[in-house]
Amino acid sequence: MWKKVMNRTVMLYLLAVVVGLAGSRFTLLPLVDYLGVSSGEGEIRNGPWVTGLKKGAKDQNFIQKAIISKIGIGNLTKEESLVWNAFNDSEGQRLHSGRDYEVHFPGPMPVENTGFWSLTLYNKDYFLAENPIGRYALGSKDPLKTGPDGSFTVLVSSRKPTDTTNWLPAPTNDFFTLNVRCYIPKPAMLDDPTGVSMPVIRRILG
Repeated sequence: MWKKVMNRTVMLYLLAVVVGLAGSRFTLLPLVDYLGVSSGEGEIRNGPWVTGLKKGAKDQNFIQKAIISKIGIGNLTKEESLVWNAFNDSEGQRLHSGRDYEVHFPGPMPVENTGFWSLTLYNKDYFLAENPIGRYALGSKDPLKTGPDGSFTVLVSSRKPTDTTNWLPAPTNDFFTLNVRCYIPKPAMLDDPTGVSMPVIRRILG
């Protein structure tokens, strides 16, 4: 009798585990996304860009830790890498590849000579978006075309332009996110992130 009860208990436990694992994709992961959107703890905004100075720190918001664990492995501290994310353009509209965008940088991002910066595009699932030329980021290590004042513009589009030098391909008919990483940022960025001249994201009309 006792053995039958134990077998039934074990079977019910295993069934609960299977159901829990199967259902987690439809419950826990969306919950993490929701909490991430609704939790503004430590957020610093600069135009359409948002960052936080506690990423990678031991006292980082547990919700942000969960989000990072969902899409990647760990996170560097602010002194190693300050990350800015943009889900919307400078007018507050959600980024979508049905439109083209100009991301205008007034100049290179403020990083030390031992560091570098990059602009990366991610699809709606926060992964790199496949594209015909296999380009996923542009930055200080690329031969970007710049103006006389040192400024430059990156074209974000799903359509391939004639000149691809400053082109960052977007996915086809999908939402996406832009990400600026500053590796070994200068003290000015850490001391006053809102005072940094971040790029403007302009939607190209037409």
